[in-house]
Amino acid sequence: MCRALEEFYDDGVAEGITKGKASAVIELLSEAGEVSKELSDKIYEQKDLEVLKKWLKLAARAESISDFEKELQVCI
Repeated sequence: MCRALEEFYDDGVAEGITKGKASAVIELLSEAGEVSKELSDKIYEQKDLEVLKKWLKLAARAESISDFEKELQVCI
């Protein structure tokens, strides 16, 4: 495969992984309440996989959307 196609493929895979993590964060949060469009957009706009991993763990521990948002401010 040529270099340009490899980079295109790698970028696509990375984007898919980050979208999947973001979706998982939102899915976990939706168990605690309704996720606002603003929060959803913020999560989907995050492209750093390490940050999304942290947010996923926060979402798993959060008892409410408010708890998650408070912890999110500390985490950023």
